[in-house]
Amino acid sequence: MDHASALHAFKHWMEVRGYKSNTIHMYGIIAQELLGYLTEHRNIQTWEAIVPGHIEQYYHEYLSTRPNQRRSGGLSERYLRHHVNGLALFFSYLELTDLLPYNLISGLTFPSVRMTERLILSDAEVQSVFEQAGNPLELGILHLIYSCGLRRSEAIMLNDTDLLWNERLLFVRCGKNHKQRYVPLGRRVMADLQQYQSQRQPLTGVDAFLLSSSGERMNGSVMNRIVQHLVRQAGIDKKVSLHTFRHSIATHLVANGMNSESVKELLGHSSLDTTMFYIHLNKRNYESL
Repeated sequence: MDHASALHAFKHWMEVRGYKSNTIHMYGIIAQELLGYLTEHRNIQTWEAIVPGHIEQYYHEYLSTRPNQRRSGGLSERYLRHHVNGLALFFSYLELTDLLPYNLISGLTFPSVRMTERLILSDAEVQSVFEQAGNPLELGILHLIYSCGLRRSEAIMLNDTDLLWNERLLFVRCGKNHKQRYVPLGRRVMADLQQYQSQRQPLTGVDAFLLSSSGERMNGSVMNRIVQHLVRQAGIDKKVSLHTFRHSIATHLVANGMNSESVKELLGHSSLDTTMFYIHLNKRNYESL
């Protein structure tokens, strides 16, 4: 298959798998730029001739030094991150379609792309924390930050009216950057959240879902103390935050076959690059657990 046909097939492959049009367009350009470099600067005409060293040369000798076409200076960290993620997906596609025997980028590192690795918990560690939940409130909080992948602020701002029981959906009104989204609720998650809701005693006029002991909207510090207590009870000696559960569910979902675009929508990320980058980093940690 020639390069033009492969690029067309790659974009169709992304479309079939539910990637958004802007992601398809951008990743197509990223793959095209690489192939153009290999042809023009390395005189590589066949797939079999590509080796990992060519990808390293492309990144370090060309991409990292290429002038920015829109402003002065070089390419931004964000743009370089776009390229790494786009190339990772492109080479995954080439491997899956047998155009290459293996993913050439899988063993490479790109030091110019700086992003801190996040701590994640194994499936067993998450299960252990859930087992420590001694009441519906504790179980409900864990479902919101892990099963539903909510940020702390999203969980705190959740109202009763945001739980759409008939549709089995949770509506996130106050996401990051004012983004809204719907999160599907599994049967067990919905049953546990409904049980918590049924035994609360909110003050008159309070629509908040998570309540303090006084019947008012719970604040983040109380929520954090509850989760930290459960983590200690589970015997986990790691610096776990509320956000650790959000990173963990993303990694676990990908490990179980969910595509990164679906994880992006579930978590409410603005960019697929954010989702893909920390999933790749976390997956290395996850596989070593």
